[in-house]
Amino acid sequence: MKIEILQEELLTAVTVTLKAVSMRAQLPILSALKLEAGKTGLLITGTDLEIGIVRRVGAKVETEGIVAVPGKMFAEILATLSPGKMSLELKESSLVIKSNGFSAKLTVMDSVDY
Repeated sequence: MKIEILQEELLTAVTVTLKAVSMRAQLPILSALKLEAGKTGLLITGTDLEIGIVRRVGAKVETEGIVAVPGKMFAEILATLSPGKMSLELKESSLVIKSNGFSAKLTVMDSVDY
């Protein structure tokens, strides 16, 4: 997975979908957000098995893919970034987040469990 996206649009979508994610989940995967990069952009899904929220965000998708990221930590990283273009790239078991001189690696979970 490799995409370019606007920070402000991604942060808004993540903030909304995070409302469906349980912060005290018994299953670790339920504290994650599923990111699915496809031809129509980025699809973000959050669920606690009772409710679910799905948001689609426009993005330039270079490589398609699906990954599950820790929701709260992902949102906190996005909130610290300045508005503008940023990139997300899956490398092995990490999601590399880059924006205006900032770079971070976030350990991901297997999206099959989602």
